[in-house]
Amino acid sequence: LGGPIARNQTFFYVNYEGLRQRLGQTQIGLVPTPAFVAQAEAQSPAVAPVLAAYPKGTSPTANPQVWNYVAGANQVDNEDSGMVRLDQHFSERTTAFIRFSADEAVYTIPAGALNALARTDTKLKNGVAELFHVFSPTLVNEAKFGINQDIYHTANLSPLDFSASVSNLSSLTADSSTDGEGTTFSYLDDVTWAHGKHVLKFGAEIRRINMNQGNSASGSLTYLSLANLMNNALDSATYTSLLPLKRLRKTQAYGYIEDEYKVTRGLTVNMGIRYSFFNVFHEVDNRAIPFDFATCGGYCAPGSLFTYPRHDDFDPRLGVAWAHGKTALRGRAGLYHSDGQEDDQNLPISNDVLRYTLSSTSLPGLSYPIAPFLAKTTGIVTPRDLYRRRKDMYVAAWTVSAERALPGDVVASATYFGNKGTDILTTTYTNTINPLTGTQPYPQFGVVSWRGNDSNSTFHALDTELRRAFQRGLLFSVNYMWSHSINDDGIGGGESDTPQNVFCRACEKASSDYDVRQSVHISAVYELPFGAGRRYLSAPGAARAILGGWQFSGIGTARTGLPVNVVLNRANSALPDQYSVAGSERPNLVPGVPLTPPGGQTPQDWINPAAFAVPASGTFGNAGRNLVRAPSLWQADTALAKRILVTERLDVQIRAEVFNLFNRAQYGSPQANLSSLLNFGVITIPVNAGATGSGTPRQWQFGLRVRF
Repeated sequence: LGGPIARNQTFFYVNYEGLRQRLGQTQIGLVPTPAFVAQAEAQSPAVAPVLAAYPKGTSPTANPQVWNYVAGANQVDNEDSGMVRLDQHFSERTTAFIRFSADEAVYTIPAGALNALARTDTKLKNGVAELFHVFSPTLVNEAKFGINQDIYHTANLSPLDFSASVSNLSSLTADSSTDGEGTTFSYLDDVTWAHGKHVLKFGAEIRRINMNQGNSASGSLTYLSLANLMNNALDSATYTSLLPLKRLRKTQAYGYIEDEYKVTRGLTVNMGIRYSFFNVFHEVDNRAIPFDFATCGGYCAPGSLFTYPRHDDFDPRLGVAWAHGKTALRGRAGLYHSDGQEDDQNLPISNDVLRYTLSSTSLPGLSYPIAPFLAKTTGIVTPRDLYRRRKDMYVAAWTVSAERALPGDVVASATYFGNKGTDILTTTYTNTINPLTGTQPYPQFGVVSWRGNDSNSTFHALDTELRRAFQRGLLFSVNYMWSHSINDDGIGGGESDTPQNVFCRACEKASSDYDVRQSVHISAVYELPFGAGRRYLSAPGAARAILGGWQFSGIGTARTGLPVNVVLNRANSALPDQYSVAGSERPNLVPGVPLTPPGGQTPQDWINPAAFAVPASGTFGNAGRNLVRAPSLWQADTALAKRILVTERLDVQIRAEVFNLFNRAQYGSPQANLSSLLNFGVITIPVNAGATGSGTPRQWQFGLRVRF
């Protein structure tokens, strides 16, 4: 709702949106049989809480100790958001606005594990004040002040205090929570000056970031076989104590200058440079302990810098555009620095947290509950090493495109995208046992998680498109893209896997987890040529009322499958560095045996287990990362709308939409852990377990819109 408060001077706008959504989902997994549970509880009563966390199975499998579990579950989404804005016209040269928006949401969804619900509570607030002034026809200034706040609470609601991983069974999630509150204050000032053939733009931003974080205690249990679960013989366990709320603060600054130069009527050159100063967090109460082998030999002195800030993040940019008649050519290149994600910067706040890593090798008889074994070992043995001389990661990106207008209001375009990521922040482990000497570099510490710049990435894509702007009732677009994303598993690309060999990051080079090699998108909107303002039946009457105002639209999407990484569980003693990371150890390839099952790929048999073998003790697997591809996806969405003209100032639109029109099963990635042969290669999850987006089951949506 909007309108004037004072004529031609003050205007207001308010908005509210509410969402109440209940969606059914299907949970699929593997659980122990009642007979197995009874025998295990009789044999090992202490493991009863773990067994009780599994739901009762619904049908048998080929393994007499394991049942399938298939059941319905509900996702509950409640969200409210609102916005208010005031605009003030002080004069022809000076205007201002103030805008405030807020969003509160509670989402409760079935977790990936079978025993838990995941709940997320968020409160988002945003405020902006802007002053815009025209000094002259060639000089303008825009100043903004903004506040962003994000308060969140995430929790896994589970009866277990520890997560549990059991070979041949679905995983269990622990009861845990994370709390945080972040507030960012920012001031921006941008100046635009037109002078002859040049349009100069320059500006600066100061950003103050306040962030508070805390986590509940957490832990994990690992049983490498069903027999070990029955005997309550843990292979390994971890425990991390409560992280009390920590208060982080930092101030960052940015500046840029840009020149848009109109060389000729058809040629424009855009040149610029941006400077970024990514400052370093500090903990207000001095309750953070940096840890770095390279600069401190371990723990640093209290009050030490988390990392050394960089002062050389200059990003040049260059763009060229040329047009002649119906043809346009464009090119652009530049550098883009980043200080990474939140977890790339705040590791020292958790180095006063007690962390325990227990294994049956060092603690014979390790079993659940693990409290008695925690008393036999020492906490803070696995701190997190944040390399203090790290660089800010950057991406070099370049684009070249050609566009041509064709008959029939159609435009054809082809665009090449390329980028190279350098010094990407990534996670690995250090202080592992040297296979040559059999010793650790720092024997007073255990294996340490290490975060630093040792990852790289590349991306290349060719995007082609035919599109027709909305003309005479028809709009359409046909897009095809070929692309290839390659990395060595750096988290800067959204991945968090660690290398199986911590001394060989290059051995992880492969297609990225999110690599989609080919994709096609087709969309169209068509309005029937009947009704007011159209070619036929424009005069009032029953025929116009019935046949006029109809609109049909559709979207078709198809893409190749995402990569799948085949892994297996291995004991620490089986590896050269004596340290196994779940999800990182890969098998050997069997020469001459195809990855595809002999009978072809089906959701029940997607990967050929005979193509892999367990590596010999003391060696790493030779299989590459992400060797297999998940199923491809194709989906059609349609909509039918009817616009009813009530009066000249009032119209109503009734709309029906169908997502996944043909209700095609969109399969996700197969299970790919060789240590769970019962479900290896079996697809048990959809490509999208969420409520919306591509890959969900068929959904109908009806809408009513009133415009006046």
